[in-house]
Amino acid sequence: MKNKGVTVIETHFSHLPRNPALASSRDERVMDAQAKKKALYRAKLKAQKQGKRIDSPLVRYNESDQPVCRVCDIVLKSDSAWSAHQISAKHREVYMHTHPFLFFLSIFLKRLLIIIWVVHILS
Repeated sequence: MKNKGVTVIETHFSHLPRNPALASSRDERVMDAQAKKKALYRAKLKAQKQGKRIDSPLVRYNESDQPVCRVCDIVLKSDSAWSAHQISAKHREVYMHTHPFLFFLSIFLKRLLIIIWVVHILS
């Protein structure tokens, strides 16, 4: 039984992947070349993403490879959102309650640096 020049068997198995070496038409060869390009592009993006990972003891990565703040236990949308999250009020508040000594030490050092900077400019 034929349907517009294509047999029923061919249409039934058309969803299965074909061997590129046996590709009979130019369209199939082009599709295989596009699939190879896509795979190479995805591998390149994955390698770049691995290189841009946040290097901080306060960040871990979940099973979906998303950054998670260990202090707040919040999943960040991207690696670039870490700097904004780190200075957010919620993060500072949680960090202050979990690490009070380090929090006040960091505030003291920041204020000391500001005083040193002002004295340096005025002198």
